[in-house]
Amino acid sequence: MKNSNAPVVKREAEVQNPRSIAPFLSEFVTSRVRSRFTGALAGFFSFGFVAAALLGYFVIPLAPEAWRYVILLTAAPVLMLLWWRKLVAQGRTTEAEGIVERIEARAIVTVQQSE
Repeated sequence: MKNSNAPVVKREAEVQNPRSIAPFLSEFVTSRVRSRFTGALAGFFSFGFVAAALLGYFVIPLAPEAWRYVILLTAAPVLMLLWWRKLVAQGRTTEAEGIVERIEARAIVTVQQSE
């Protein structure tokens, strides 16, 4: 019979730590760029934590359905990346490069207008 008052002890592998995923993901990258990949991954995790906190604090309280927009907003970069990878895999690199160049041009114009 289990004692329901006994403290729950988690083993090391069960503890959720986002930084622990980097070594597993780095196995999919060649050893030549593995250190840069792992460093970038750690940086993006930090950015993601801050972005999630800001979105949760400022956007979610605006409306009962605002969480849906946050989900779409955070999924957009992943969907774009998958789309570009599909284009490159199909040999449509010129089209993929054109999309990236248009996005970069819009970002540069937006930054220049705000200065």
